[in-house]
Amino acid sequence: MKSSKYAKSGIHYNYRLCGTYEKGEVNKHQGAELKALDGFYQSLIRPGSTIGARFNPVQRNALKTISFFKGFELKLMTRFSAQRVQEIKRAWRNV
Repeated sequence: MKSSKYAKSGIHYNYRLCGTYEKGEVNKHQGAELKALDGFYQSLIRPGSTIGARFNPVQRNALKTISFFKGFELKLMTRFSAQRVQEIKRAWRNV
């Protein structure tokens, strides 16, 4: 068993419903549901929406760069410090 202090996390590694599987192999995924999710997400952060109105232009521009489909397709990863991971876990516990 391979051991590492890093854990791969993100939509590509943790969302098993993306793609189709045949004989243990993943087929190329077109990402229709992720593209739809991106569209819904973008509609939430538009300036005229209830949620989007809460963000200033700098925050909104940063949020616009987030894409579920791109995260899956490009296997995007980000490293977090141990302290940041603990903060993220606390946030999820409070949902």
